Amino acid sequence: MTVLFTDSFTVGADTNIDAHPAGTPNWAYCRGSTSNLRILAADDRVSPNSNGATLVARCTAVSALADQKVTAVCDALVNPVYGGLAVRYSDTTRGYLAQVETSQANELRIREDNAGITLLASADRGLTDGTHNLEFSAVGPADNTLLTFTVDGGTPLTFTDTTAPATGRPGISSFRTTGSPAGSGWIDDFAVDDLVTGIPDQWNVQQALPARRPYRIVADGMRPPNA
Repeated sequence: MTVLFTDSFTVGADTNIDAHPAGTPNWAYCRGSTSNLRILAADDRVSPNSNGATLVARCTAVSALADQKVTAVCDALVNPVYGGLAVRYSDTTRGYLAQVETSQANELRIREDNAGITLLASADRGLTDGTHNLEFSAVGPADNTLLTFTVDGGTPLTFTDTTAPATGRPGISSFRTTGSPAGSGWIDDFAVDDLVTGIPDQWNVQQALPARRPYRIVADGMRPPNA
């Protein structure tokens, strides 16, 4: 498995997500625009800067992938307000979202964004407000894509989609309601893994095998030399 990209969202001044980093940005909006998602210099985290709508940005620094895993540290509050992850965004309107919504009885949630957001799966894992480590992956072909959402190393929430986009880009998501604390619903320490497992070449396989000793024929059978 190879980590293709990481972002700790370090900035010298508050920056719109689609302008980070300066010069050649690594992010583009799928939902939202301009300052809707801001990286705050005070804590080097991405936070929602608007209320009442799901915001999504895909990582353009990574090519469209089939298998992919994204991880990040995210904030969740019962308001509701939460940071989350995205996978396989094939364009600006098609992809998958994973969030922890502590305002809901089943707080783990996987959603599809397909010109509208639909809940695919949810589960109760007993999570409460605060900081959580999120991991979200998409594995398999378009007609059998397994989505897996894990929080804080707990029991995964899964969903299999038989009409998924074949490839897409990973990203981040966030949602905040009116009256939520400033800077809440943040995302930090984002990473992308392509889930490709390396296969050892023939030379390495041979080196790993035990050395063979020559045999000689003796009266009572075959024995290695000096046996």
